[in-house]
Amino acid sequence: MNALTLIVQQHRDIETAARLLLVADRDHRPHVLRVLGDLLEAHMEMEETILYPTVRTRRDAKALDAYVHDHHDVRMCLVRLMHAGFVESPTFLDEAARLATLLHEHAREEEEAHLLPLLAASLSETELDELGDEIAALYQELRQHQPFRSIVAEARDHALQRVD
Repeated sequence: MNALTLIVQQHRDIETAARLLLVADRDHRPHVLRVLGDLLEAHMEMEETILYPTVRTRRDAKALDAYVHDHHDVRMCLVRLMHAGFVESPTFLDEAARLATLLHEHAREEEEAHLLPLLAASLSETELDELGDEIAALYQELRQHQPFRSIVAEARDHALQRVD
């Protein structure tokens, strides 16, 4: 599958999950957060491992570093949302809306507007298909391990160690 098509489809799946979070009732918020977190973490890890190094040049290094920083911001926002009891908080929807905005800006206004056209201009159709196959394989592997749940558990364990 073409890498550009695959990445855009992943972006749309993530945006759909973020919209579901905004309308989910309190009982379903934890489930939607887990699904969204796993989608996001697999996608961001795939981008950081395969996509960004593929297009990294000295000229583009700053922009790609900014994209990695965006990923950090998204991860921190998700960790805040998943904090025990926060789904009941009156500020939950504000934070979920902030996350949806971060995702939209990063996916559409940065990657799809700048990075993907650079990728399209740099690689042949065959190379884009090969890259898409590589991306799909890593993404599926990462999704099987529920990647964001591991990050939340590690963050919680680290916080508990600091308290002890």
